[in-house]
Amino acid sequence: MPNQPSTRLTVASGFALDLGSLFVRPWKPVRASAGYVASLTVVAALIALLPLVYVGLIGMLGYAGFRFAIEWFPFRGSSGAGGARFAVVALVVYVSALAGFAGAMFFLLKPIIAPSREPEDHYLLVRQQEPRLFEFVDRLCDVIGATKPKRIDVTAEPNASASFRRGLMSVFVPGDMVLTIGMPLAAGMNVSQFAGVLSHELGHFSQGAGMRAFVLIRTVQLWFVRAVYERDKWDHTLWLWRQEDSPGPLQLAGFCVAATVGAARMVLRVLLWVSAVLTAVLERRMEYNADLHQIRMVGSAHFEGMARRLDDLAYAYPLAVNEAGEMYERSTPRRVPDDIPSLVADHAGRITPEEKASVARERKANERGVFLSHPPMEKRVARARKLEEPGVIDCDLPASVLFHNFEGACRQATYGLFKEMLGNLYYDATVVSTAEVLAPRSSEGSQRQALARFAGFDPPSWRPLFPRIARLPDEADGRAMVERVKRARAAIKELGPRASAQVAVYRDASEEQLRCEQAKAAMDAGQKVDFKSLDMRPTSRAALSEMTDVLGMKIAAAVDEIEPAMEAAQARMTASLSLLSVPGIEKKLPDAAARRVRVNELLAAQAGLKSALRRVQEVRAAMAGAQAIGRSIENRKQLEAAKPALRALSDKVRDLLSELRQDLGGVKHPYENTQGATNLGERIVGATPGWREFEQIFEAGDRCVRVYVEEQRRSIGELAEIAERVERDLAGASAAKAGAGASVR
Repeated sequence: MPNQPSTRLTVASGFALDLGSLFVRPWKPVRASAGYVASLTVVAALIALLPLVYVGLIGMLGYAGFRFAIEWFPFRGSSGAGGARFAVVALVVYVSALAGFAGAMFFLLKPIIAPSREPEDHYLLVRQQEPRLFEFVDRLCDVIGATKPKRIDVTAEPNASASFRRGLMSVFVPGDMVLTIGMPLAAGMNVSQFAGVLSHELGHFSQGAGMRAFVLIRTVQLWFVRAVYERDKWDHTLWLWRQEDSPGPLQLAGFCVAATVGAARMVLRVLLWVSAVLTAVLERRMEYNADLHQIRMVGSAHFEGMARRLDDLAYAYPLAVNEAGEMYERSTPRRVPDDIPSLVADHAGRITPEEKASVARERKANERGVFLSHPPMEKRVARARKLEEPGVIDCDLPASVLFHNFEGACRQATYGLFKEMLGNLYYDATVVSTAEVLAPRSSEGSQRQALARFAGFDPPSWRPLFPRIARLPDEADGRAMVERVKRARAAIKELGPRASAQVAVYRDASEEQLRCEQAKAAMDAGQKVDFKSLDMRPTSRAALSEMTDVLGMKIAAAVDEIEPAMEAAQARMTASLSLLSVPGIEKKLPDAAARRVRVNELLAAQAGLKSALRRVQEVRAAMAGAQAIGRSIENRKQLEAAKPALRALSDKVRDLLSELRQDLGGVKHPYENTQGATNLGERIVGATPGWREFEQIFEAGDRCVRVYVEEQRRSIGELAEIAERVERDLAGASAAKAGAGASVR
C-alpha cells in the first residue's frame, strides 16, 4: 500500500476518524486477466465497424435518393392533356419518394445532430463543501491505484457510477472522470460497505482502455436506440400526415417517409442487437474486474452482505419516492420531503423477510440469460467466497461520518430528484423536514426486535401474532396474571427455538405455493407461463396442483410447530398487559393510566387488522395472479386475450379495497403518517380507484398489501414493547406492595 500521510477527519459526533487506521491490511494490486484483455481487443475491433455501418447506411440512402432524383425525373416525354395529368401524378409520387429518402436520412441523423436532454437529478459537490468525502475518495484512489475523479456528483438513487466527465469528448482527455454517488448508499451503509461500493466504481476508473471502448460503444448504441425507439414531435407530425383527413399528396408523402424510416429502423434494430451482444461480453469482464477491487477492499465474508444491502436499498427507493409522491398529491399546499436518501434508508430498514425473499427471487429471475450485461449475483458471490480475501478496510461506523454536511448533501440530491420529476412545479411546493416525517417511526426498529424477543420467534407476516383481547379488562387479578406470565415465559423458552426454525419453512412453502397459484392464474387466462420468472421448473397444471398439495402439507406441519409458541406469546401478552388493570397498580407504575389508554388504542387497531386479514390475503392472491398474467404478455394480441382475466381480477381487487376501506374506516389509526390518514381505512387503502382503471387498481392493491403488513407489525411490536416494559418495571415487586402477589421474574 502506498505510503501516505495519515489524514484525520473530525467527525461531527466529537471524535476523530483516522483514515490511515481504516486500512488494516495491505492492498494487493488487481491485474487485468488475459480474458479481459482478449475480450477488450476483440470487442473494440468489432464495435469499431458499427459506426461505419451506421454512417454507411445514411450514405446509401443519400446516394439512392440522389440517383432516384436524377433517373426518375417525371417530366420527360409528357405532352397534351393526358400527359399533363400524368405529369402531375408523377410529380406527386416523385416528390413523395424524395420525401421518403430525405425523411429517412433525417430520422437517422437526428440522434447525432439533436443532443439528448441532460437529466437534472445530479448535483455537483465541491471539495470546499465536503473535504472529508474528497479526502476519503482520494485515499481510496491512492490505495487502489485508480485515477482520481475530476468531479463528484450526488444523486438520490441508491447507486454509484463511474463515467467520463464530458462523455465522448473526455475519451481523449486523460483522467477526465466523474464519480456519481447515490446518497442512499451513504444513508444506509457503514463505512466499510460504502468503501466497497466506491472501490467497485474506482476499479472502473483503472480500466482506462476498457472504459474508453465502453464509452464509444455506448455512444453508438445510443444513436441506435434513439433512431429505433425514440419518438418525438417529428414522429407525431409524421403520424398526422398519414391520417385520413390529411391532403392526398401529404398522406402519400407521409406513407413514403414512414415506410423508408421503418425499413431503416429494422436494419438498425439488428445492429443494436449485435452491439448489445458485444457490449455484454465486455461489460461482464469489466464488472468481474471491478468486483475484484470491491472484494479485496471489504473481504469475501462481507461481499454478500453488502450485495444484499444494495438490494434492500434498491427495493426501498421506489417506496420512498411513492411516499413522497403521496405527500405531494394529498397535501394542501403541496408538500415534499427534503431528504429522500434518509427516507430510502428508513424503508430499507423495514423490509420484511418475505419481501427480502421476493427481492432475491426477482433478481434471480432477471439475471437469467446468455447476454446479460452484469454477471448474476450468485456467480459473483460464489467467486468472492472462492477468493477468500480478508479485506483491507474495517469500519462499522455509518458512512454519513465521511460527510462534512451529510444533511446538506442529501438535500442537494433530493432537490435534483424533484427538479427532474416536477420541473418548475417544485418551486411551488412546500419543503418539509424528513426528520420530522421519520420521528414517529424512530422506535419501529426496537419494537420489531421487542416482538421477536417477547414471543421467542419472529412471526410470519401472513400468519401474524394477534392479541387475544380487543380491550383491557376493567379489573384484573394481579396474582393470577403474574402466574400466567411465568407459565407463558417458560413455554416460550421451550417452544420458541422450534417455532423460529419452522417460520422459515412456513415462509418458503407459502411463497412457493403462491407462485403455484400465479402459474395457474396465467394458465386460466390462456397465457404462456413464464416459469423462469416464478423460479419454477416448467410443469403442467396437474403437476402444479400436486405441488400445491405437497406444499399445503408442509405448511400445515410448520403451523403445528408454530401455533403452540404463538399461543404462549398471546397468553403472555394478555397477562402482562392486563397487569395495567390491577387495582392500585399506579403505586408501582405512575403512568399506568396513560399506558392503558395507549394499549387500548393499539388493541382496537389490532382487532380491526385481524378482521381485515382474510380480505387482504384475497387482495394479495389476486395481485399475484395479475402479476403472473402481466409477465406473460409480450404483445398487443396477448394483452387483448388477457383482458377478461385482468378485468375480473381488477374488479375483485377493487371490491375488496372498497370493503376494507369501509370496514376499517371506523378504526382509529394510532400513528402519525405523511398521508394525514386518521383511520386504518385511509391509511391502508387510500382513495378507492375507479372502475376498470387497471393500473390504479393494481397499484392500490399492491400498496394495501404492503401497508397492511407494515401497520400490523408496527402495532403488535409496540404492544410487545409495552408488555415487556410492564414486566420489567414490576419485576421483584411483592404481592403486598405491588398488588401483584409475586415477582414477575
